[in-house]
Amino acid sequence: MAKPHVGIVTFGVLGILFGIVGMVSNGLVLLMVMAVSNTPVKLNPTTIETLKMLQGPASVSIVLNVLTAFLMFVAGIGLFGLKRWAKTSYLVAAGFTIASRLAFFPLHFTRVTASGVDTMTQTAQQGGAIAGDLAVIVFNVLVFWFLSRANIKALFQAPSRPSSR
Repeated sequence: MAKPHVGIVTFGVLGILFGIVGMVSNGLVLLMVMAVSNTPVKLNPTTIETLKMLQGPASVSIVLNVLTAFLMFVAGIGLFGLKRWAKTSYLVAAGFTIASRLAFFPLHFTRVTASGVDTMTQTAQQGGAIAGDLAVIVFNVLVFWFLSRANIKALFQAPSRPSSR
């Protein structure tokens, strides 16, 4: 039996992990956005302002992020079997993730300016969000680079291995 390519295993595991984290975190944000108007709990005004900003069109983006995370999760599993659909799905999820992060990237700076950030904590939170977005973009660019290499493409072109029953 051939030893699996370490890169395929790595990106498969990362796809599964990032998919789970993305589904859970975006799902929780979506639940918070839906519940913000009906909450009896006193929340920080900045938190309420942020959640209200996410209502409407931005909540569509959150739903798309949940679906993209699910696609990455499924594609991560499929990579282990060298399925062509998994490679394509992973690339679609990576492409959408890059596009959505770049589209919403200016909001980090807008929110800092609009809220008149005056504390180190708020500045650090914004810096963390920016660094997180940049890390996600770099990871997904690496996905494109790795899955586009000739030797990796060849692995997905090979005939399917017979399944053992």
